Amino acid sequence: MTLHVFDHFETLAPGSMTPAQYDAFVHDTVNFLDYVGEPTQLERRALGVWVVLFLLLLQVLKRTRLGLEVRAVSQNRAMAKAMGVGVSTARTHIDAVLSK
Repeated sequence: MTLHVFDHFETLAPGSMTPAQYDAFVHDTVNFLDYVGEPTQLERRALGVWVVLFLLLLQVLKRTRLGLEVRAVSQNRAMAKAMGVGVSTARTHIDAVLSK
């Protein structure tokens, strides 16, 4: 039994592409094959961005004075106003966060 080992490619006919065109073709083909291999990757990346933004918003609401004021106004507007929280400002922030 003989073992065949690949040595090299042989050019059968000269190509019609320039080296730059060939490089662009290979680049496009590789990108296409990458996409076909996992088409949901783009959706997962977009979802990941939204998850990170949501987590950042939760941290802002949990750890900052702005978050404290927003939570106070959302729970009891009259008491928050009595404690010196700018209710209209906090309400504006709430509306800005909830609007699309």
